[in-house]
Amino acid sequence: MIEIKKLEQLTFEQLKLFGEQSYSSDKKYDVIYNIKNDEISFLLRSVKLENNFKKNWAVNRKDHEVYAKLISHGNSFGAYENDELAGFIVTDRRSWNNSLWIEMIQVKEDHRNKGSGTLLLKAIEELAAQNGIRLIELEKQNTNVPAINFYRKCGYEISGLN
Repeated sequence: MIEIKKLEQLTFEQLKLFGEQSYSSDKKYDVIYNIKNDEISFLLRSVKLENNFKKNWAVNRKDHEVYAKLISHGNSFGAYENDELAGFIVTDRRSWNNSLWIEMIQVKEDHRNKGSGTLLLKAIEELAAQNGIRLIELEKQNTNVPAINFYRKCGYEISGLN
């Protein structure tokens, strides 16, 4: 059974156990702009790719330092099974716009699709509600369709493009 607790620390060795960060997709979202007079709108259209897109990036010490600093602020959570870290969410409280920024969410491969990611999101949503935080934000690439679909399934909405 998964237990969600405040994440007190994340060592570099623990982070490395999550393996290489990656995603793959057979789709992407194309952006279609419509500009008329003073109105600008956009449409995201799902497009099937001829070849699967795969992106990998290695965990490094610089990323770990950023995560460790943010974790020390007390707004991050871990998903534990039998006291073993199975997933985590690292967030940054941004006072300038009273928001919570999701810096990283990751679940070990053998724990995926079992609800840990959803429980981690619920934990930060409860934290936000308890602290009067008005908004939870994150950013995903248009090729990371699996992550976009996950967040949408959890009730998150697309609010802009970068």
